[in-house]
Amino acid sequence: MTKYETLDNLNGNMIIQIMLVPEEQMKMQPIIDEFYNYNYHLPISVLNAALIFSIQSTKANDMLPNIVYLRKTMETFESYKLDTTAKAIIFLDKKKEYNKTKAIKRVPIAEPEWMQDYVDKIAAMEEEQGITWIDKYREDLKKMDE
Repeated sequence: MTKYETLDNLNGNMIIQIMLVPEEQMKMQPIIDEFYNYNYHLPISVLNAALIFSIQSTKANDMLPNIVYLRKTMETFESYKLDTTAKAIIFLDKKKEYNKTKAIKRVPIAEPEWMQDYVDKIAAMEEEQGITWIDKYREDLKKMDE
């Protein structure tokens, strides 16, 4: 079954059964009913795409979409003129690709040469005063390098 056929044949209950655990399904049921009963003048497949997009977006933050979020998502779909199944699929695919590429990767930055001398001087001063935070700092640096 193609994405087009899938979006056309699904309904809100099927989507939440696939995407959510039973407790979340119970919470979402009245919201889904209200969402699908509102007259958006769009095909069911576009509503399904909006629901899928909303659940994916909110689940990333360990939340569930509420009716206001779903309506805002529909406003976004309407502003982007996503009024057909094909346009909705393209939008979902582009968002998925964008989310893959925007994943932030931490790149270690080389420590300046003078930093170690500075840290050593602070350590010497603190040793005289009985302060030992520098040991923890050095351990943290080693962990970051690993």
